[in-house]
Amino acid sequence: QPWQVQQVLIALKESISELGYDPPDPVAVESWAVLIHSSMEAPYRKYHTLNHAFELSEGADADPIETLSALFHDVVQYGVDGDLTDSQRDILGTSIIPTDENGYDLSKESVESDLAMVLSVFGRTAGEVVVGPNAHRGGNELLSAMIAVRCLQSILNPQHLLAIVACIELTIPFRSIDTHGQSDADRLRERLSQTNEDFGIGADNIDLDEVVHTAVRLSNRDVAAFQSPDSALFVSNELKIILE
Repeated sequence: QPWQVQQVLIALKESISELGYDPPDPVAVESWAVLIHSSMEAPYRKYHTLNHAFELSEGADADPIETLSALFHDVVQYGVDGDLTDSQRDILGTSIIPTDENGYDLSKESVESDLAMVLSVFGRTAGEVVVGPNAHRGGNELLSAMIAVRCLQSILNPQHLLAIVACIELTIPFRSIDTHGQSDADRLRERLSQTNEDFGIGADNIDLDEVVHTAVRLSNRDVAAFQSPDSALFVSNELKIILE
């Protein structure tokens, strides 16, 4: 619907402005809004839709990093949509390569390109199956973060991009404490520190701690509907997931 594209467009522009940047190129930002809309309103989407993204962004208390992360975090839902869209493949380019088993691997170019920082935050490397049979958990979120960076890197500085990637990474759901007693947030914090050092991003420990706190807020809202005491809301969302 045109009004939904316009709503995404406004949220993108306002978030970028709130981060202190000049207005983005209108053609570029409109293309991002169309991409987000077409991805999240695909025919088989029932739960991972624009309404879900809007709900997350509305709960962000106008935090622009959380809003941008919410808008991009579910653009890829490979199992639901059946494949990547042409627009998604165009943006990802040679960073992924098709497999013989109806999926995609991370290419060698992905770790040598502008997307290397994303892979570092996610703890991924070239040659891994990202979506499709035998894929590691989190492939949808990884590809969504890669698309977000490809769209926003002409506008945002590396520290803001790092924060958005971290927020999207932490929306990978239902991960448990590991054998070392670390949560997914603990493991993310370690990878952020290493990524910050490896890529010369320039964030300090306070900055990185705040990134993790922001990511935790978003991830908690992302699964809040499945922890709600409202049984009708819980059943409704479960049904939407089943229908996907």
